[in-house]
This record gives sequence, structure tokens and C-alpha cells, in this order.
Amino acid sequence: MLLYPNHVDTAHPIDIVELDNRTEALHEWYEGFEELEAIPHSFAIQFVHGQSWFMYADNEEDKVRADVRISIRC
Repeated sequence: MLLYPNHVDTAHPIDIVELDNRTEALHEWYEGFEELEAIPHSFAIQFVHGQSWFMYADNEEDKVRADVRISIRC
């Protein structure tokens, strides 16, 4: 996963996170992540060591694309 400073500056990622064999599941807010309910197009990535990252996309289409790409790596 490439992490960028913002949606405009996408020429150079600020970090690269390898997800292969490190992600356990993707979750919606109603799957135990109620703090994401108020954030449109949000989801949580749960890692095998128990940590979770909260993510969001600009729109539903981008969220679905991200979910698919991440779930392939799960």
C-alpha cells in the first residue's frame, strides 16, 4: 500500500506498507468499529497481530476498489 501526504501530491509516496500475509480482515463500521460510523466511505483493516488501521476513501467507488485490492492480499 502506498501512502501519500494528500490527494493532490501523489507523485511520491511518503511510505510504502507491505500487506502480503499481514492483513487478517477488512471491516465496516457495524462490525465492531462504531467510531467509523460518522465517516463516509470508511473501513478498518485488521492486521494479524491485532492492530487495526482506520481508512477512508473519497467516494464509494474508490472504497470498493481499495477493499478489493486489500482483500486480495488478505
